[in-house]
Amino acid sequence: MSKRTSISERLKKSQKKDSRRQMAHEWVDKWEQDYLYLLSQIKQAVSKGYDDDLVDLFADLRGLQQPKFEALHRVIDELIT
Repeated sequence: MSKRTSISERLKKSQKKDSRRQMAHEWVDKWEQDYLYLLSQIKQAVSKGYDDDLVDLFADLRGLQQPKFEALHRVIDELIT
């Protein structure tokens, strides 16, 4: 199994401004899709009263968001330099 390359590493490898911009937008679009999917799962668990599922879903949400927020700083730095 191959290791995924981080967005900041992919941006470093590309010198073309348009390519870098497109990569960053695709990364954000994927993040948004994952976020919206988790929100719909949370909404469904709330409406059905699945409290145990909510604990797991909120852990998943944190697991999705925290690394992305950390990566966002690196992406900004890479796009500016």
